[in-house]
Amino acid sequence: GETVSPQPGPENEMSQDIANIYTMLKKISDDMGGIEDIRRTTNSVESKLSALIAQIDDDEKHVEFLEETENERQRNPPASKCELDQLKDKVEDMENRNRRNNLCVIGVSEGKEGGNMMRYMGDLISTVFDTS
Repeated sequence: GETVSPQPGPENEMSQDIANIYTMLKKISDDMGGIEDIRRTTNSVESKLSALIAQIDDDEKHVEFLEETENERQRNPPASKCELDQLKDKVEDMENRNRRNNLCVIGVSEGKEGGNMMRYMGDLISTVFDTS
C-alpha cells in the first residue's frame, strides 16, 4: 500500500488552474445572483418612491388650493349670521318705509285705474273736489 502523490508538473498545475477558475466562476455566478436580488429590490424601492413622490405632489397641490381658498376668504370674508340678520332687518325696514308713502283710496276697486294711475287719480280728485 504505497500512495502515489501526483507529480508536480504542467498537467497538474493546469488542472489546479482550471479548478481555481471554476471556483471563481461559481463565486461570480453566486455574486451575480445576489446582484440580481439587489436590482429587484432597488426597482421595487424606486417604484414605491415614485408613488410617494406622486402622492406628495398631490398633497402639495391640495395644500396650495386650501391656502389660496383661505387667503381669498380672509380678503373677502363671508357675512356672519349677525350681519345677515341686521341686513334683513334693514331691508324689511326700508320696505316698510316705502309702503308708508303709498296712498290707500278706500272705495276704489283695485285695477280700476287701467294702465295710467296718475291720470286716473287726477280725474278722480277733480271729480271728488269738482275742480273743473
